[in-house]
Amino acid sequence: MKFLKCPSNYFPQSGTFQRQTTMLRIQSIASKIPRRCYSIKVPKIEGNPPHIAITNSSNPPQKPRLSQFRTAAIHVLIIAGTVYCALHLQWYKLEYAELEPKLVDRAKELETTIQELVDEKKAILIPNEKKNGWFSWLGGN
Repeated sequence: MKFLKCPSNYFPQSGTFQRQTTMLRIQSIASKIPRRCYSIKVPKIEGNPPHIAITNSSNPPQKPRLSQFRTAAIHVLIIAGTVYCALHLQWYKLEYAELEPKLVDRAKELETTIQELVDEKKAILIPNEKKNGWFSWLGGN
């Protein structure tokens, strides 16, 4: 561990020991902090604004890779799917509103037809007998 060397006149006589121990603590904490191990170099092009890139014939511009468009493609698919589902749901609602009266009329026709057939079959299967009550079987009528 390196210690910071200060000039001797930096610390006055009173409290010198406390200041030195404080400096040692700060230095020990600072040595544990990670440091940046990289540097960023921005090329400067003379005569042109920095946002305009000049292409050399020896270094052609790179084509974008397909993986760079992954997030945008996912967003487009999600939005397109949502819009499709919303429009399809709306279409179903309109179609149902159009077909409902026709289906109700058809159901009423079928119900009346079935009821007529049931009444007709009842008339055939159950003969018309006189119903005098529970004691009718005793009498000779």
